[in-house]
Amino acid sequence: MYGVILVCLGMPVLVRVHQLSARQEGVRNIVEAHRHERATIVGIIDTEPTVQGASQNFTVHVESVDNTPVDTRVLATVKLYPRYSYGDELSLTGKLTPPRNFGNDQSSSAGSNVSAASGRVFDYVHYLSKDGVLFLLKSPTVEVLATGQGSFIMAELLRLKQAFLTNIYSVLGEPHAALAAGLVIGEKAGLGKDLINDFRRSGLIHIVVLSGYSITIVATAIRALLSFLPRAVGLVLGGIGMVLFSVLVGGGATVVRSCSMALLAIFAQLMYRDYSAMRALFITGYLMIVQNPYIVLYDPSFQISFLATLGLMLFSKPLENPFRFVPETLGMRGFVTSTFATQIAVFPLLIYMMGNASLVGVFANLLVLPIIPLTMLAVFLTGAGAFISIYISIFASAFSYAFLGYTIKLVQFFSHIPFAVVNIKTYPLWMMWSTYFIYAIIFFCFKFKKIKKERKVAQVEIIELQQNSSRSPPS
Repeated sequence: MYGVILVCLGMPVLVRVHQLSARQEGVRNIVEAHRHERATIVGIIDTEPTVQGASQNFTVHVESVDNTPVDTRVLATVKLYPRYSYGDELSLTGKLTPPRNFGNDQSSSAGSNVSAASGRVFDYVHYLSKDGVLFLLKSPTVEVLATGQGSFIMAELLRLKQAFLTNIYSVLGEPHAALAAGLVIGEKAGLGKDLINDFRRSGLIHIVVLSGYSITIVATAIRALLSFLPRAVGLVLGGIGMVLFSVLVGGGATVVRSCSMALLAIFAQLMYRDYSAMRALFITGYLMIVQNPYIVLYDPSFQISFLATLGLMLFSKPLENPFRFVPETLGMRGFVTSTFATQIAVFPLLIYMMGNASLVGVFANLLVLPIIPLTMLAVFLTGAGAFISIYISIFASAFSYAFLGYTIKLVQFFSHIPFAVVNIKTYPLWMMWSTYFIYAIIFFCFKFKKIKKERKVAQVEIIELQQNSSRSPPS
């Protein structure tokens, strides 16, 4: 029976893998003919351009290569000016090159592409190919053919996003404004390499890339804002708001997973059905894999987000007993166990992918995460308040500055603690799986012990009930 279920679930994934592989192979065959010469591609910018130093990057949904119809995507790197926007139709002439893998420290030799620091290689080739990007186009000649060729809704959302960012940057200085943008809409480009590295070393990088925790805060806020409406109307509008927000921030794997689970929760409430977070996690994960099977192997965001959520569900309850000394005031015990559960779940994966992991991450998270909801609220009022009155924005910015400053100071403090990060040069795939296998054994041992205890209690209650019934006089 279970074999049949696995086959039925696996067939759509295999079919999707075959479809994507065949499409990518066809594209490679067409483009290979143009690899050693300058080619002209025509396509539309389908993502918001990002700024990196003196250049801007964006992906182009290619319509043709030298007048040959092609359905693929190309990552283009051009000069910072003139600036291009989502929906611009461009003609780009340059040399198409396949991407290359590189070491974690990006200082590897040209021949080996292996990090000298940790020996790790980031699989950049498959990381791009999972999104259909097979080639790079650096410093091409660009001609704008048309504008406004993308989705109208997406274009308007991005315009609103830019206006919101402008409001934040006008009242908050650096690096506070950059952190505010990362917290609310996942913009981390302005933080700078040093501060980004500090966030990684302190184990808090997830707060500037819109983790599932941040999405949960947004979903809760949307529901609270719509609580005055009739139940069904509020739920439907809340679902629409979550979808629009996921589109606004780019729709990465973490955002899609979190928003999809929120939508399933809303649907369960509409249908008056019980909501199971575990069931929703696996349904969402399965649907995402069917849509794009490559995310399982090549998307770190999906892997970390899925494992963190699974760890939260599996390990939070077993950890309550070891942390019973933590007071339950303001939900502190639950917060501590949740933090440890997620950190334990992702630790082996982080060691395998990066060769290092933060040893101070748990403590940094315990001190920073409790104020994240208030920080996000203050930042939202700072950016949105300016649309009504600049005085509202300035008033809210005082709170934003205080919360953001507290976060930055803690991040810098924890990141500079000696031995804040553990570096493990040799941690192969089999060792990572062995660690998770040990996790599974420990979890099921606790589960079996709990079930055994519950059965024993139930048997005692049954025996007591039988004894009481036998002692009672006949009616």
